[in-house]
Parts: sequence; structure tokens; C-alpha cells
Amino acid sequence: MLLTLGDGNWNGSEKEAISRDRSVRGVVSGNSIMRHYFGMFILYFVYFFKIIFRIFNILKFITADVMESLTIAIDFKAKSYKKTALTCIFLLNNYHYILKSIRTQFFSVLDQEIEYKYEKMVKRYNDGYQDTYVIYF
Repeated sequence: MLLTLGDGNWNGSEKEAISRDRSVRGVVSGNSIMRHYFGMFILYFVYFFKIIFRIFNILKFITADVMESLTIAIDFKAKSYKKTALTCIFLLNNYHYILKSIRTQFFSVLDQEIEYKYEKMVKRYNDGYQDTYVIYF
């Protein structure tokens, strides 16, 4: 009822307000239509990018979980080797491949922390392999 009365129509009857409202509503300019559709376009555009941002964040967490599971599986497989040199070579090879893939394919998806984690692993197993190389030869 307040909507039909509008501003300044508090003292008149409801029938008069409806008739005045219909006469004003009949006149619509092109600018108001354009503003309406442009405003709706902007709202949907912002809503679309919010959804895309949420999907991107979900994919980032899923990819990080997959990478963590892969790391656990590689570590478990590496424990099956008896010699330390073979273990270091196996882990160095796999972690270097993962690091290379992160830098080329997943750089925009994953955080810098994950790249740094695999850099440390590659360095650690490279040093471990070089230590075993010195011992055996």
C-alpha cells in the first residue's frame, strides 16, 4: 500500500494515487531503460566473476590436495628401495618433474609456498645423492 501511495500521496485516497501512478508509469524514457539494463549487466558481470573466483579457489585447494597425495605415494614407493642412492635418485627425479610441472603448467593455480616446498625437496635429495656418490666412489 505504501508503494502505491508513493511520496506526497499520504492524504489522498488510494484510487487517486493509483490513477496518478499509472499516468506517470506510462512515460518511460530510453535513458532509464538503458540504465536499468546496464545496471543489471554490471550486477550479473560481478556475480559471474565472484563465482569464477570461488571455483578458482576450490580448484586451488583440490590441486594442492592432489599434490600432497602424490608426494605421500612417492615417499611410500621410495621406502621400497634398499640403497640410499637409489632412493635419492628416485625422489630427486620425481620431485624435479613435479617442480618443473608446477612452474610450467600450474604456476597460476598453486601458491608460491608449494613451489618452494618442492624446491627444498629437490635440493635435499640432490644433496643426499651427492653425499652417497662421494661415499661409494
